[in-house]
Amino acid sequence: MALLGKAQITTISGGTLYMTAAQTSTTSAPNLQSGTLDHSGDVKETKNMSGQVSSLFNSEETFVANFEMIPEAGSGNTVANAKIGAQLPAILTAVTMSGFPVVAVGSIADAFNVNANGTNPWLYEGGGKINLVSDGAWTMSVELKRRIGITSGSAVT
Repeated sequence: MALLGKAQITTISGGTLYMTAAQTSTTSAPNLQSGTLDHSGDVKETKNMSGQVSSLFNSEETFVANFEMIPEAGSGNTVANAKIGAQLPAILTAVTMSGFPVVAVGSIADAFNVNANGTNPWLYEGGGKINLVSDGAWTMSVELKRRIGITSGSAVT
């Protein structure tokens, strides 16, 4: 694909999303169809004695990514591997995202890419869906969250 005119980020190709340890480049290759990234904070305000806002305070910065994908087999192209690609992880699993363009958002220099053991990992908190169809490929949707105060994907023991 050639692009003339203004430079743009045009696809999400190259990005990978591995939600379980069984999902690797050999076993699964998520075919990412679309995604969104939301950035928010828990902004609190203080008013002066006249009732006007005189200060703002942010106590939480949160990133929420939503993806729609077709679960597919990786280089070991089998139906068994496609089923591995369709697995949803356990609640509070840290997820690896890699190969996305490096884009700074808020206080994070690379809003998308981080491995499961990295600082401020992406976490699966539930709500994923597997969409079954009779005349085409199954699809999945998943929501991941990244919080500044969570600095490790390892369980506390």
